[in-house]
Amino acid sequence: MCEPYRLGDAIHFNGTNKNGITKEFANCHKQTIAGQYMSITTLPHDMRALSEVVTERCGKQITPETVVHLRLGDALVPGNTVREKRKPPAPRDLLPIIERIAPADQPTVYLAGVHNKTGLEKNGLYRLTEEYVSDVKKLSAGASVRLNGNPDDDFCRMVNAKTFVAGRGRFSEAAFNVRSYMGRETVQHTKLSGWDNLDGTTSVFTYPRTKRKDD
Repeated sequence: MCEPYRLGDAIHFNGTNKNGITKEFANCHKQTIAGQYMSITTLPHDMRALSEVVTERCGKQITPETVVHLRLGDALVPGNTVREKRKPPAPRDLLPIIERIAPADQPTVYLAGVHNKTGLEKNGLYRLTEEYVSDVKKLSAGASVRLNGNPDDDFCRMVNAKTFVAGRGRFSEAAFNVRSYMGRETVQHTKLSGWDNLDGTTSVFTYPRTKRKDD
């Protein structure tokens, strides 16, 4: 039985046989960005390899839009202090932040990359995600919201956006890293982007990547 597709984890754990990222995972998902990446390198965070795959599968065309990645799903577990730092601001607080850091002359897309819908439905987290996304849609006139899309399509959109606002976690980190390798800037904000650290602090992504204590 195949592990669910997790692009960020595949980039992070490639070659380690940890967290389900194995040769079997690569074979199960060989038609994906992760599968292709794992077929040409045994290294984690190999941005040269990932950039080659991204260029082939996503193209080089920059899209004139702002893509905001929102880490939702398991980040919305109620009362879970371990994951508390992963939560994005409430929608009413999120929108003013985006208005300050995103260009006003291009459309904004909020991308909630919740790609394991079945697992989240079992514990009610998909419903919480839908509620959050619904509130964002109501409050952000003119913006579009993408939920539960194809992970590779979402990744391409993040990589090729003229403006990318990073979220938290490995999916956003992979997009940030490959954009950095390709010479594309990424917008980060401490309330939205980067890592929640074991010591309770948060930190934005860095490139070249620095090893974290909980890697």
